[in-house]
Amino acid sequence: MTLRTDVNPGRPRRIAMAALGLLAGAALVGGWLARREADRRWVEGRLAEAGEAVADGRFATARALLEELAEERPGSGEAPFMLGLCELAMGRRNRALEAFSRVPPDSPRAFEAAVHRGRLLLEDGRLSAVEEAITPEMPARGGPIAGEALRLLATVYEMEGRLVEARQLHRRAFGRVGDPVSAIRRASGLNDRVVIGSARAQLGRSLEAHPEDDRVWLAMAYLETTTGRLDEADRWLSRCERARPDDPAVRKARLRWARASDDPDAARDAIRLLDDGELPPGEVLELASWFARHRGDPRREREALEAALEAGGADPPAILGRLAALAAEAGENDDASHYRQRQVAFERDLRRYAELTFGPDPIEHSRELSRLALGLGRTWEALAWEFLDGKNALPPDPDVGSPGGGPTLADLREELALAVPDGPGAPGRPDRGGSEPSRPTFREIAAEVGLSFSYDPGRLSPGRTVAEMMGGGVALIDFDGDGWLDVFLPQGGTFPPPEGSPNADRLFRNRGDGTFEDATRSAGLDRLPGGYGFGATAGDADGDGWPDLLISRWRGLQLFRNRGNGTFEDATRTSGLDAEIDWPTSAAFADLDADGDLDLYVCQYLELDPDAPPFHDEGEISSGSYANPLRYSPLPDRLYRKDGGRFVDVSEASGIAAVDPIGRGLGVVAGDFDGDGLLDLFVANDLSANLLFRNRGGLRFEEIGERAGISAGAEGIYQGSMGIAPGDLDGDGLPDLAVTNYLAEGMAFYRNLGGGLFAEQGSEIGLRTPTRYVLGFGTLLLDANADGLPDLAATNGHVFDGRPRLPFAMPSQLLLGTDSGRLIDVTEHLGSGWTLPRVGRGLAVGDLDNDTLPDVLIVAQDAPLAYLHNESESGSIGRSLVLRLEATATAPSAEGARVTLWAGGRRQVAWTFGGGSYLSSSDPRLHFGIGAADLVDDLEIRWPSGLVDRFSDLPADSSWLLREGDPTPLPIPASPPGKGDRDR
Repeated sequence: MTLRTDVNPGRPRRIAMAALGLLAGAALVGGWLARREADRRWVEGRLAEAGEAVADGRFATARALLEELAEERPGSGEAPFMLGLCELAMGRRNRALEAFSRVPPDSPRAFEAAVHRGRLLLEDGRLSAVEEAITPEMPARGGPIAGEALRLLATVYEMEGRLVEARQLHRRAFGRVGDPVSAIRRASGLNDRVVIGSARAQLGRSLEAHPEDDRVWLAMAYLETTTGRLDEADRWLSRCERARPDDPAVRKARLRWARASDDPDAARDAIRLLDDGELPPGEVLELASWFARHRGDPRREREALEAALEAGGADPPAILGRLAALAAEAGENDDASHYRQRQVAFERDLRRYAELTFGPDPIEHSRELSRLALGLGRTWEALAWEFLDGKNALPPDPDVGSPGGGPTLADLREELALAVPDGPGAPGRPDRGGSEPSRPTFREIAAEVGLSFSYDPGRLSPGRTVAEMMGGGVALIDFDGDGWLDVFLPQGGTFPPPEGSPNADRLFRNRGDGTFEDATRSAGLDRLPGGYGFGATAGDADGDGWPDLLISRWRGLQLFRNRGNGTFEDATRTSGLDAEIDWPTSAAFADLDADGDLDLYVCQYLELDPDAPPFHDEGEISSGSYANPLRYSPLPDRLYRKDGGRFVDVSEASGIAAVDPIGRGLGVVAGDFDGDGLLDLFVANDLSANLLFRNRGGLRFEEIGERAGISAGAEGIYQGSMGIAPGDLDGDGLPDLAVTNYLAEGMAFYRNLGGGLFAEQGSEIGLRTPTRYVLGFGTLLLDANADGLPDLAATNGHVFDGRPRLPFAMPSQLLLGTDSGRLIDVTEHLGSGWTLPRVGRGLAVGDLDNDTLPDVLIVAQDAPLAYLHNESESGSIGRSLVLRLEATATAPSAEGARVTLWAGGRRQVAWTFGGGSYLSSSDPRLHFGIGAADLVDDLEIRWPSGLVDRFSDLPADSSWLLREGDPTPLPIPASPPGKGDRDR
């Protein structure tokens, strides 16, 4: 057999050459691998050497090694990352930022480097850069670093007002952080409060260092919107819209601004630009209800609110309160009661949930918290508490920006017949239209007219007891019967007061020529017992026709009886008011049993041992502050019946004592709030339920605050309530209540729905936003510009000095009523008398110069008394009418009398109340603004006895005395000093 030979003789050579090539390649690869291994060992060695240097504190050596390594190996992420840590340890933050930014995006250290960068950028106030460094998609992996990333980004979102997104990030951080309870607390949204002092200072520094950071602009817009400075917020938002016209966060901020401005046109423009899925169904439905309310469609408003409740709207207590109001307005009292019962139950569970969530050890209560959360519609939080209780797996991450099924903005646009613009754009500032109310003119003139007084709170101890933070008040009283209001001011002083302290109070007599003289000595007050004074209440306690003075002092009350000859005597013991009482605050005189003499309700605050006050935990608030009032035991209020010339304590028999021990009373007002002809009592409590005592007759009271809807704020949380402004704020002929509250809570407006029901609607009338970031005390309604619409005055000031984080002194405020039913804050336009920061406490309103215009007195701590004199010129505001009522069948002061006035085509209703404001007593006369009308067409008085008197054709700019049963009005022009109405 012949063997076959290859037809290609060159092939073996090529195979041989290929084999040699493979061998050579293998050798090269082996060499490369060897070099790579050596390089790796060298890098690891250098890193280890740098690490040892860091551990030994030789940061300069470590930095040099890492800098060299980062230069030679630019693709390595470990070296620049460790270099960043080293620069941080050396305090070189900018170099650390630069080093972290050199970590390649594909490096295993990239995410950790981004978190470090984000932390440094946030400290520098570079919000845009933080958002670029950390995105919501980055922290997909688990572990503490992911939790840190989520919390950093959530902090930025919170500053920018993107609260829903921030809460979702806090939920994602749960299980990735060492403190899961903190994640639940932040995700709950129960403590979303901007600390204005520190926020404004922080953002101010950010703007100075990074003026072109548009996310700082967005944060400023949020800050100004939440504090009611809407024009400033609009300017910042306009800049944001020019920088990012298509950004959802900016568009939603414009919508928030439009809601705060109560501007449906601006809201429509914002809705046109938002994508369909950018708002959850509950918020879409709440928007639909808001628009329905503006166009006067209660049926659609109610339908949308019901659906929002089912879809998990943001504020169920407020929704239920509004539903109760709509049902009451429709005359459907059973439905109104049903909604209110649901609201009460929800609020009770929410308060319990908040109490446990922010309590000392919530994990111990995780089972109850889970049950409560589920009932409150907080499904994720319920799962989180179950996880901490060991009952289920880690709850799933929420989908950021995914609202789930339900109505979308497309549905709302269709309902509103809104066209979507063809291209991108920003709504810009809308033309709100309408006319603003005329602004009154005030000038602060206390010093020039002789009202020289400053309340001394003491504060000798570094701990500053709570007592030293709560005084002082003022009482307007015509003590000499000359027709001109005089001014009484209780004084504080050393706390606790030494035994036998002299009387340091001051009484200023109105001369009737625009000036005052100190009448303390001539009235004999300097010879009467003294003590540490908080507030004062004027009233004819003994029924002799002359107004007396009740002073609330530390450890007791004092009654100074007016002897009718320009002097006072101490009648505390003979009147029965010398019984032990610890810390009285505000008080109210009123004929509660309609027997012809004045009874007395006295608030008490809390139990305090001045020698051993409970201080706050370290770092809780600030050095030199006192503990949360809830750490002190409350004191029960007192009710006294006038019986045989003496005041008899009937707190137990009346039913007051059975309810009140839970309260910490600071404000009280007596009035007929349910229209049954009997005087009720509303009590403002600090961090406890406000109380509404319904008068059942026979001096028996039933507490109905919770079911009446008046015990808590709109969110169902008990607030730090101080002062009370009673009156018809919404013009429906029913007595409402405005209440000042603690910082970040805003004033509450309890709208009277009739039938013993109220709804908190501070946001709806524009009250909450401008008052949210002040801490309010004294407050009253008045008609400052005499246009026939009620205005609201308040004085503000913190209860501890937390500067610079928190303001201590704060401006007072005047909000004017409008035809739309909303209040407008005009404080910044009224001059320094209003805008000057004070640690304000007492506020009283009265016509001190008898020109028929209301003036305002403000007492502040460690500052001069302020007399804001209404100097509005004729023609710049409306005209007025002043009435002094005198009952004959009941106590002459006529608390509970209802006056209905028709003038200039407008109806007004006012009442005489007992108490009000905070620690203060105001002009007992009623003041009406009647606009441009020349006379009052008709006037009706329904007296507490039930008798009705009518008058007509009373001229404008006049004052009258109207006596029960007397058809003839008596003019009361200003009389010369010493010649009062009693002498004529």
